[in-house]
Amino acid sequence: MNIKNKDAYFIREGNLFRIGSDKVEKNIRLTDCGRFIMTGYINKDTGSEYIGSGALKSDEFAITVDGEFYSGDKGGWNLSDVSASVLKQGEIEAVITLANDVLKVERHYVVYPEVGVIQEWTVYENTSQEDAVISNPAIFVQRLMHDHVKELDFMYMTGGGNFTGSTQLKTAKLQDGYIKDFDSQGPPEMSEIDGHYANKLHGRYNGTAMWFEFFALHNRNRNEGWYMTFDYQGWWQSQFTCRDRNTSLIGWCVLNDYAFPAGSSIKMPPMMTGVFTGDVDDLGNTINEYIYKYKWDYTKDKYFNRTNMTIWREAPLSKKVYKMVEAARYIGCERIWVDDFWFDSKGNWNGIFGDDWKYINEYINKNGMVLRMWMPPWHADRLSDIWLEHPEWMLDFHGNWYNWTIDMSIEEAYQWILNMLCNKQKEIGVYDLRVDGDPCNARNDRSFNTGDGDWNVTFKQSENFYRLYKEFKDRNPEAGLDGCSSGGHTLTIESVRYVDQQQITDGECHHIGGYWTTLIMPIDKHQGMPISGGKTCWDKYLPRERQLFSAPGYLMQNPEKGWTLESLECKRKDMELFRWLRQQGIYGRWIKVYRPDLEHGDKTFILQRMTWDNMKGLIMISNRENNPILGKSAVIYPKGLLPDMEYTIEALEGGMEKTTKTGKEWMEEGIRLSCVKYGEGLLINLPGRPGQGTDTEPPATPGFAVKRPAKWFGYDGIEVYWDKSDDNVMVSYYEIYKNHEFLTKVSIGTYYFDEQGSMEDIYEIRSVDADGNASDFVLASRDRNCQG
Repeated sequence: MNIKNKDAYFIREGNLFRIGSDKVEKNIRLTDCGRFIMTGYINKDTGSEYIGSGALKSDEFAITVDGEFYSGDKGGWNLSDVSASVLKQGEIEAVITLANDVLKVERHYVVYPEVGVIQEWTVYENTSQEDAVISNPAIFVQRLMHDHVKELDFMYMTGGGNFTGSTQLKTAKLQDGYIKDFDSQGPPEMSEIDGHYANKLHGRYNGTAMWFEFFALHNRNRNEGWYMTFDYQGWWQSQFTCRDRNTSLIGWCVLNDYAFPAGSSIKMPPMMTGVFTGDVDDLGNTINEYIYKYKWDYTKDKYFNRTNMTIWREAPLSKKVYKMVEAARYIGCERIWVDDFWFDSKGNWNGIFGDDWKYINEYINKNGMVLRMWMPPWHADRLSDIWLEHPEWMLDFHGNWYNWTIDMSIEEAYQWILNMLCNKQKEIGVYDLRVDGDPCNARNDRSFNTGDGDWNVTFKQSENFYRLYKEFKDRNPEAGLDGCSSGGHTLTIESVRYVDQQQITDGECHHIGGYWTTLIMPIDKHQGMPISGGKTCWDKYLPRERQLFSAPGYLMQNPEKGWTLESLECKRKDMELFRWLRQQGIYGRWIKVYRPDLEHGDKTFILQRMTWDNMKGLIMISNRENNPILGKSAVIYPKGLLPDMEYTIEALEGGMEKTTKTGKEWMEEGIRLSCVKYGEGLLINLPGRPGQGTDTEPPATPGFAVKRPAKWFGYDGIEVYWDKSDDNVMVSYYEIYKNHEFLTKVSIGTYYFDEQGSMEDIYEIRSVDADGNASDFVLASRDRNCQG
């Protein structure tokens, strides 16, 4: 058997199976005595064979059934079937089926063209004709890179829970005897950060609260390596060992006497391995290349990398949101984000105190924005309808924040959650769903402080968590999905595949937040990055407000108190800069991330983003007050520049003169800043930014404009529509004049509602670009379809 697509292939040579691409190859063999083991793993960019002379081979699978341990290496397996097919994105899936008297084992391997990644999982079927139980089935068994232990770094990452020391990459230089244990329900690996030392975990942990599901081995001398990730939200444990010529990484689902009826099947969580060349930054860009190419199919541009204005207050919220839209329209915010406390109870998710969310959503959409709503669907309050109807679905009361978890291991409960979410999209209109809380939770006696419970249910809950994400997007293709679980408790490659943005923390990672998570998640899928350090003020503009690490967002808790024009105008200019940078390709899909070095200071306060061809980029400097280089001179050594390519670098806040050098010169000599100010950023090959006067061509005049009477939120007024304008660079905003006097700016959409207007008023609209060039005015005419 030989199947190929592009550079990906699967080849069978008797009982030797080779699966790979131009980047990686894995060899698996079924021996004469029935052992099923990995015999080769090659980094084809370097030619390195990673199996070597280790004392043990990778089992490929391992499971305990009725107390009896079965694994690939133990032997006794017969080959039942081999098949292979090309999937919809061009990847090749091979399925190798083995059997003995108790089990049928399907090993699935998926190789992806043009990237060095192989994804794997196992499906077990009980063929013994007897009901059984299973315990601690393996998610992965990986034994490789034994021959150069003294040259190896073992890398892992602390998780997305709310503790200091979270979201950090840790590196251990290997030596014989090294052992490291991981437990997703164990204690966090804490450390002091920015003068803080705190554990604010709420006591219910999902798959990535303590540890992100990522491991890597890096050969320092050869500058190459191997990495692995997996996708599981239940209780898991893992151990890495390096001793006696055996470098071993094994991970398993923590299951105790899990029911395995005769004839039933169980699918293990997927994992994937890959290879890379270079340093840690190259590792991250290699992982993200795979995500950009093959895990982007559920990402919707309407919600991805979009700017926010957020409120987190109790109902009623109608008038507050109305005022938020007014400010967002001026500065150009793309999304109104309504977080917790807008509803009657979790489980019901109904608006209260007169808040009509379909009506509110319609108004937000008219203004060219989208609505995001906080709605963790797997939680319910005690007096919600679903709790009263199905108390048997409810797990583990854990305080008044999330209350009870709906048990998604129960199919009927899962279907209720999915249908409820789909119905809400119809009831409210299409919106961006923000989830949170604990989709996976143990079953126990529901008392407040019970620590014991049946953790076996988290296996099916995890499976249905990913299923829910997928089926929600499939059934609601226009909806958005924002991932969160008390921060980053559910952040894996597969979960991030389905979301448009993902939160990484509830805050206790402090400035490190985002610095390392960009290794395993695209930078612009981050829902805010604590490294940025921006704060919000509506009375004035703070120099530290500028947010360059991710799409800007502003908190507006008291919109009824208003704002100053200074605050709005400066925020508008920051939004304008972000939109221009996004238009240049500096934000979005296909972004590389580098971590520049510094002559002095702490380099974890700085990140560098580049277009995929490494031709343009931006160096982002944290605005957090404890950034050691703020107010001082600094030398930053950029990375990833093409040595012979010329790069012009300029500073947003005047820290250096605009200068052109080769990539080699910049990387060797560094970028010298006389004084690092708040809001500073370094543009790499990005001429013509807003406000520089380089554009002298005005935009086109807006298209046909109309006015008509309208009533919104109790105000009888006038709404004005117009057709959008075009510009040779970018339309920054529209100016609205009322009775020949300036009224306001509209930086998003082509709509304005004047709550104090009348049909006798004259409305004129013109478009303005980022250098202040203005079009002619268009006069809004009376809508012929309206009365009055």
